[in-house]
Amino acid sequence: MSIRKIDGVTVDADTLDGTDLATLATETEVDDKIAAAAHSHLTPIDYQLNPATGDFVDPEHLNDGLTVEETHFTGDDKYAQVLFGFMVFIRYWRQFGSTGNVTQDSRVKIQYYGVDEGWHDWVTDITPRDTNDWSETVEAVRVLCGGIKVVVTTFQNQCREIKELEVW
Repeated sequence: MSIRKIDGVTVDADTLDGTDLATLATETEVDDKIAAAAHSHLTPIDYQLNPATGDFVDPEHLNDGLTVEETHFTGDDKYAQVLFGFMVFIRYWRQFGSTGNVTQDSRVKIQYYGVDEGWHDWVTDITPRDTNDWSETVEAVRVLCGGIKVVVTTFQNQCREIKELEVW
């Protein structure tokens, strides 16, 4: 069952199957009200609260707040995900790279877990860094989500490490 609170009224979204939510409120208003009921924007503490899981090797290093140990992937479609446990807005991201990445031939994407309980592409065509430092902070489209997932879209064995990913 999916519950939404709109203008102080609790709505079972499952009973709205086929109902246009715009008749209740605009999508932005609904998203804003959902986020206001939980958290408005993801904080570093919130992001690190639940360790990443998935089929990356040592996925918990993706969001442990440290840049000493890396997580790495072993093929296409491998993933590491962080579920927040509540809905928040995210807009920015950055990654800490690794000199273990000899080439820059692999690509990953970041997906978000939306209010519709599905995964959606947020940022695509990301190259894991080949330096031991932070990338620039990148501003992306602001989305309301309950988690993020890093998915490998192109795998090359000499470019497979990420020491840290921050999302806020």
